[in-house]
Amino acid sequence: MDEILLSIGQLARICNVTPKTLRYYDKVGLLKPAKINSENGYRFYFKSHITRVLAIKQLQEIGVSLEQIGRFYKKNFSSNLVGGLDEMLRIQEKEIISQMEELSKKQSKIKMIQSQCKDISDKLSEYCNESFIKKELTDRNIIYKEYSGKHSPDIYRTYYKMILDSVLLSKQSFDSIISPPIAICCSKSISENVIIQIGYQVNEMIELENISHKTINAGLYACDIYHGPYGDKKNKFYDCLYENIRKENYIITGNPIEIYYISEVITDCKSNYLTEIQIPIQ
Repeated sequence: MDEILLSIGQLARICNVTPKTLRYYDKVGLLKPAKINSENGYRFYFKSHITRVLAIKQLQEIGVSLEQIGRFYKKNFSSNLVGGLDEMLRIQEKEIISQMEELSKKQSKIKMIQSQCKDISDKLSEYCNESFIKKELTDRNIIYKEYSGKHSPDIYRTYYKMILDSVLLSKQSFDSIISPPIAICCSKSISENVIIQIGYQVNEMIELENISHKTINAGLYACDIYHGPYGDKKNKFYDCLYENIRKENYIITGNPIEIYYISEVITDCKSNYLTEIQIPIQ
């Protein structure tokens, strides 16, 4: 007695797929119909095909591609079918582990950016209605490249890129960078030649070719937030900050540090730039 055949619609309903999916399985050689009516083109399948469709679906659900599944079914596993299946699953497991590691790195970067966003919000509220605030800051490790010459906004972009490229080439983890871009201004003015140490704070010192590193010493700092573009307006902000420091009878003991929370990296609107200025005092 001939085996009862299922129509393409019946098989699709039983396996919770679409007839279009079954036609595609046929097209790529995964599942050939038991019979095709020559007059109307209707496709019919054996009941045993239910198992094949469910197996294909299960492999797809764990990320195995139809191409991989097709290669598996086309191989001759007369001696070791289980071994062939196990090999395919091991390959897929390695791929999933790799994806999980990559997703974990992305999650770490998201958390770092979220933390920076919170830090910015906290700082904005912290500086409300204050001429400046005093902070006791701990030692900070930084990696940097020193620039000496005529001041130009382009030097920052160039030097930050050089540092990040060096991190990439050395195969160091970007997770070691724990701050937005920073700069230590080692000269009094930006109108003439300047000396600027441009870099990032890191959680531990990392050795990079042609990149310097040092520790910014712990101590008391006069800190304020500057809103807006760089240039003359920023110079006037510095003048006002220095004056406020003197009014409170503090002595400036070192070079100012700038931390660029919002810069051209984030926005093209210069009026939205947000820079924290930290000046060591006693």
